[in-house]
Amino acid sequence: MSAVLLYPFKVPYWNLLASCGERIFNLVEPTHPVELALERWVILVKPAEMNLGAGGHAPAISVTLVSSNVLLTLALLLATPRLSVRRRIKVAALGMFILFLSHVANIVFEVKMHYITWYASLLGIRYGAFEAQTIKWICALFQYFRAQLFPFLIWGTLCYKDLFLSLGTQPAKRVGKNQTCPCGSGAKFKHCCGKNVDERQPGPN
Repeated sequence: MSAVLLYPFKVPYWNLLASCGERIFNLVEPTHPVELALERWVILVKPAEMNLGAGGHAPAISVTLVSSNVLLTLALLLATPRLSVRRRIKVAALGMFILFLSHVANIVFEVKMHYITWYASLLGIRYGAFEAQTIKWICALFQYFRAQLFPFLIWGTLCYKDLFLSLGTQPAKRVGKNQTCPCGSGAKFKHCCGKNVDERQPGPN
């Protein structure tokens, strides 16, 4: 049910991811520009200089996997205890922006891997073994982190102070002069520790 309700928001988000991924990849790889097109649940990857022809097949990136865990990240950020409404909105906006950047970076590396594994031999592009292996490792890391860990990494990074350091020091309890001194002597506060406090206070000028 949630997938159906969110579908009108997902499609514009996926189009934005494809557009940003295409622009960034073409900026990094100007000699081998790429064209990305959203088709249902995938982003098709095609080199700009290659004509696939009628019925040609292009490798695809699963956009549902790349853009996963948006709701989980948003729920974690908004449900953090001890946050004001204003801070919840700020943290949620920053968290969504970081998640969006991670999705765009994921698409750029996925496109690069498609170039290495699919188009390099067809276009006569040669990649070094180290570069090819590095791209594959980065893509594998993205697949691992986007599964479950990335939302918790964003949540912990943005809210660790609120989660672990917000307790701080509790304000000291005020003791009346005629109450028993909290030091445990049994005497009244004004005749024990309170007397020393009164002696240290400067007199009026």
